[in-house]
Amino acid sequence: MHKQLYKTIILLLIGQAALGQTHSYRHYTIKHGLPQSQVISVYQDHRGYMWIGTKAGLSRFDGYEFTNFYRKDGLNSDLIEGLVEDTRKEHGLNVTLKAAGLPKSTYY
Repeated sequence: MHKQLYKTIILLLIGQAALGQTHSYRHYTIKHGLPQSQVISVYQDHRGYMWIGTKAGLSRFDGYEFTNFYRKDGLNSDLIEGLVEDTRKEHGLNVTLKAAGLPKSTYY
């Protein structure tokens, strides 16, 4: 009897805690610094930076502002197709680009 009552109280407390959580999000646009509104890929690196790949360049978000990288900054293309961090952390972030129809990689 006591075990059943104890389990019921625990379940009620867990249920109340779950209902009390609120989730918030922010919607970022080109007005906030994104190079383009169509996001193709998103990645969070080991330092906490959010990397956003678009059709018009690469953005690094530090939680406050965007730093953008373009072809003029050394990218082979502004079309970012994928983001993967080098697990050995020798090179940093591996950015898969699409230039002339062939994928290329650049590290940041």
